[in-house]
Amino acid sequence: AEFVGSESCPGQESRRGASIFFQCDPADAGNATAVRDAQGVFHLETLSVSRLAWSARCLDDVALQWRTASACPPCRREDYSPQPGPCDADGSRRINYMLVEPCVGGHPTPEATRAPCGDGLERPQVRFVLLWVTIVAVTFGGGLMAYAAFLHHKYARRHAGAP
Repeated sequence: AEFVGSESCPGQESRRGASIFFQCDPADAGNATAVRDAQGVFHLETLSVSRLAWSARCLDDVALQWRTASACPPCRREDYSPQPGPCDADGSRRINYMLVEPCVGGHPTPEATRAPCGDGLERPQVRFVLLWVTIVAVTFGGGLMAYAAFLHHKYARRHAGAP
């Protein structure tokens, strides 16, 4: 989210603008406190000059960036991606869920589940056989293409002088 506002500069035709870019930061627990320095200026750790909002606008414009959990959307079920683990001896695997996009609250992280492995690619013997079948097929296909290129050049030279 972003806030943008402006105010006329006294005695000038230009306007001075201010914008605050609210950046989602799920790690922000909302307990950041402002610290007052010796000159009486308050400092907030999660508020900084924005590097995202630089533009060709007036140099007097102020662009700030505020990292806060309040800018995060609520979590949805589709924000979690299944992460299948390795197959166990019983032919099943544990499926954990990982957060894909930053969010806060909303739908809780789904509980880990177990699912059958099913595709058969977990067994090393199957992977080994598939690897060799692939290598043989690619080599055979490459040989056929090389032979076709050889025949093309052979007949092209033979018939190059023919009308």
